[in-house]
Amino acid sequence: MSKTKGQELAEQLLFTQPHVADEAPEALEKAQEFCEDYKAFLDEAKTEREAVKAGVKVTAPLTVWQKRRTSPAIKYITTTAERL
Repeated sequence: MSKTKGQELAEQLLFTQPHVADEAPEALEKAQEFCEDYKAFLDEAKTEREAVKAGVKVTAPLTVWQKRRTSPAIKYITTTAERL
């Protein structure tokens, strides 16, 4: 079955985004590892209070300088934990 003129033209003109799993399999492994850690966090943190405690446990090894350079979410977790 041959391609129509429209299909041939579409192949020439349209951009198809390459899939990351095909281009960089190691990135897929890193993403999977992150997902597993995140799922474990979600299992541990069912309420906001538990989420803060779990977040503190995750960020505890960070130095004060590292915490200042991280995302607002980590800053929120550390300042909220200090109030608990």
